[in-house]
Amino acid sequence: MRHVQEQSPSGSTNVCVDGDSKDDVASLDLKVSQLESQVRQAELKYQRLQRRIKSVDTELEVRKCILDKLEENVVVKLNGTSGKVKRILDLSKRLVEAIEDGNKFDVVVSNNKKKRRVLGKAMDVKGAKAALF
Repeated sequence: MRHVQEQSPSGSTNVCVDGDSKDDVASLDLKVSQLESQVRQAELKYQRLQRRIKSVDTELEVRKCILDKLEENVVVKLNGTSGKVKRILDLSKRLVEAIEDGNKFDVVVSNNKKKRRVLGKAMDVKGAKAALF
């Protein structure tokens, strides 16, 4: 039986046995590189899904904190802009965006025309939870 060894550009050693051709080996190399590419794409997709899951978990944590504590009209001051938020879901969505962007935010509760600060200058969910509890 005849063996021929060749060094491929990728650094691996190709072994051709009688009946195998260089084209068959090249075809297998191509298939291997395609499979490696598919694995990399799957890993990237998995990482994106993990980030999305973390984002949803963060949003749920913030919503729970807000729903537990806030019942009155809420004014959000975010990066110098302020506006009334009528729905708690809008508030939690804005807070999650601020958290993910790393921005500071203030939440002020309006209670009988008397404003009291509930949450101020928090950078993450831990800070938000600490301020709310």
